[in-house]
Amino acid sequence: MPAVDVPADVALINSIREIEAKIRVRYPAALFDLVRGPENVLHLKTYTDAATFWDPIELVEDDLLRLQRDLGVVLHVIPLRFEDREGCV
Repeated sequence: MPAVDVPADVALINSIREIEAKIRVRYPAALFDLVRGPENVLHLKTYTDAATFWDPIELVEDDLLRLQRDLGVVLHVIPLRFEDREGCV
């Protein structure tokens, strides 16, 4: 999980890893980039071969709400295709 300026909060890191793991169950080749966006929001860029962009989000939407409720962290899962990632062909 590459990270850019992300806090070393153990609960947060574990939550993000759980979200990645849930996505990898359905999409084993999934790749992730974690970046901080505007207003301190975290973006988990999620590269898969999903049939629709919504599929990865639907797998973890409850986890995203729980993360916001329990830790006060807003994490946006940004579904992308492999070809959208630099260096992936």
